[in-house]
Amino acid sequence: MEETITSVKSELPENIIGTVRDGDTVKTAGGTWKAKRYAAVKRLAHAPAWGASMNLEFTPEHPANATKIVLVQSVTAMKNQRLFYQGSETTEARSVNGMSIDQVSRSRSPLYADDPDRATGALGETPVQENAGEHGYRYQEKSTWKVKPAWLRDVPHLRDVTTFSSQVFETTALAVEGEDKGKYYGSVGWGWYAQDDEIHLYKLSVESQGSVTKAFLDSAKQWNKTRTSEGETPQKLPESG
Repeated sequence: MEETITSVKSELPENIIGTVRDGDTVKTAGGTWKAKRYAAVKRLAHAPAWGASMNLEFTPEHPANATKIVLVQSVTAMKNQRLFYQGSETTEARSVNGMSIDQVSRSRSPLYADDPDRATGALGETPVQENAGEHGYRYQEKSTWKVKPAWLRDVPHLRDVTTFSSQVFETTALAVEGEDKGKYYGSVGWGWYAQDDEIHLYKLSVESQGSVTKAFLDSAKQWNKTRTSEGETPQKLPESG
């Protein structure tokens, strides 16, 4: 059975251990990123599961100008010292050097919070999953700037870990409607690794100040040309910064 990161978006971590990085904050050209909840976990649903709990928020700031801002992330997973693709041929086909856009193999939408079973229409039009996140915005209405943060909630984890394992993410904010449509607002990195029976969190850090990394763009291009596990054409991500 395919194990997916996104299948546990609503699952609450029951065993938060040692490392907690709540409050980690960084800024990119488009706004401020904050890890509102960022903790190592070792148990989910009464079973061992090495990983992390993350609630990541992006608050758009000047000069961002978009009526809808979404969060997209890539993931590189290692399980017991080997690249790991969640048991999915589609996820492996979407990957470049082990990195792929973080969505389940059946989803047409690459947006993290989107419901993979309702991914129809254009990018940004799919309803989000409950507890997975919300889209944001920053736009001017008359003389007032309307601002809403975008956020995601992730519980990335691996089971049956026996030696070095990790999940590393690059998360970006993307304008899909409004003046800045198609623009990335910078990206951040985060994730966890397990070694010597301990789980460690990577510090929330800036990966790209004003766009995304080349590795992310390579993953976006691969996503765009790879059909879903159901044989459908994916919604397209911008292929330049």
